[in-house]
Amino acid sequence: MHSSTSVGMSSGHTSTFLISNIGSLISIKLENHYYLLCKSQFLPVWRAHGLIASVDGSSSCLSEFLVDQNGKITDEINPEYSSWIQHDQNFLCWINATLSENVLAHVVGLKTSREVWLALERRFASLSRSHVIQLKTKLQSLKKGSMNITDYLQKIKHIADSLAAVLCPVDEEDLIIHTLNGLPQEYAAFKTSIRTRSSPISLEELHVLLLCEELNIEESHQSVADFSSTALVASKEAGHLLLYLESRHQLNYVIVVLDILPLLLFRNYLLLYFSMAKYLIHFVSSVS
Repeated sequence: MHSSTSVGMSSGHTSTFLISNIGSLISIKLENHYYLLCKSQFLPVWRAHGLIASVDGSSSCLSEFLVDQNGKITDEINPEYSSWIQHDQNFLCWINATLSENVLAHVVGLKTSREVWLALERRFASLSRSHVIQLKTKLQSLKKGSMNITDYLQKIKHIADSLAAVLCPVDEEDLIIHTLNGLPQEYAAFKTSIRTRSSPISLEELHVLLLCEELNIEESHQSVADFSSTALVASKEAGHLLLYLESRHQLNYVIVVLDILPLLLFRNYLLLYFSMAKYLIHFVSSVS
């Protein structure tokens, strides 16, 4: 313990140097949801410069006054206290320089670097765990819905990046599973083909295949819409033909049209139907 204190007291110049170079050592400031990420950056720097003892409890705070053999505080000044407090306050300045404005408000009034670090751990350790659970739940429940594939995959990536930022990266295979689970029923065949592949697939490959599948589905929907529109026109034309034939008392032709119309519609022979409709109208007109 004494050796740790000695290291700390001898590193006053080091602490001052670190404060002036903090921007090059730490890329982000501590925010509410990035405690774990910031901690992962802080600790290696502190260990590298012999500062970790100030916050992990291995170096105790020195008393300003010496203690006698009975453990009572005397009026005699501790000669090591001045060096220790200088080092600790330099380190405290270093920690404060890495805090965002919102976080800094929670440590106002704390006097030592260890007090500040313990307060940060108490406040943000549980908050970070809660944030991780929230992000994982959001990822598991995310559905494509009305989003296009690009927006859907971008949203998944954003959640995955947020989890990685708090040191909880999501395995690529798990991301693929979450992505497939969020797809609607019209992607059922696609999901089955991916899940039954003999070789693994990367996220990049899945992205490309999903974009292709999205185009196929859109084309299929367009074909159905076009067919429905054409069928509607055909139905109207057939109705006009039947009314015309009925008005001309050509019941035999009405029966013929009613017999062939379902076959034509179901087999998509719409062009043939239009041709026959025009021919029948012309034929009935000529014989009436």
